[in-house]
Amino acid sequence: MNSNSQLTWKAAGLLVMALCLFATTAQAQVTDSTYQKQELNTGMPPASVPQPVIVTPPPPPAVKKAPADTVVKEKVKIKEKDETPFRKKLFTGGGFGLSFGNQTSNVQVSPILGYRISERFSAGLGMSYFYFSSGPYDATLLGGKAFAQAMVYKEFFAHVEYEKLSDIKDFSNNVAALLTGAGYRQMVSDRVGFDLMLLIDLNQNSRSLYSNPIFRGGLIINLF
Repeated sequence: MNSNSQLTWKAAGLLVMALCLFATTAQAQVTDSTYQKQELNTGMPPASVPQPVIVTPPPPPAVKKAPADTVVKEKVKIKEKDETPFRKKLFTGGGFGLSFGNQTSNVQVSPILGYRISERFSAGLGMSYFYFSSGPYDATLLGGKAFAQAMVYKEFFAHVEYEKLSDIKDFSNNVAALLTGAGYRQMVSDRVGFDLMLLIDLNQNSRSLYSNPIFRGGLIINLF
């Protein structure tokens, strides 16, 4: 082998070595370029997020419940009141009187129809017939009246009444009475009772039919 061939082979070997070295260096540079060093966070810290405010509504006011027995009693009262028919609150009866003497005689009849507004109060209307005789003089009076009563204590009650009577021979000849007083009621059964009253005529005058004090007996009957 001549000197030119040796130089050629040496140059080829050097070229191959140079290419290998160049490939190794390029690979190392590519690997270094893909590696990124972790950077430190030098920015401002994030602002703190405010906690949400939870508004709790106030509890509803406590409702005081009535005792069970009180509620039951009230319901029973309402039921009894609602179931009481109108006809069971009606009553009738009235007063009557007889008086006979040597010179005078009186006959009085006054039927009534009443209504119980409540357990204590009642009111009603009535008619009045009055016959009066004194010697040669006699008169027959007819009229009407309105009354109200209030139970005060047990069987005792207060009574007020307005009555107006007219002479059947001359209706322009009339007389009025305003009676007030107290009475006592004695029931002999669930439907029948007797009244005894002591009354005073507040409209007392010379033409009055009554002389104070006035004692009156009466009858009361529950219709149903």
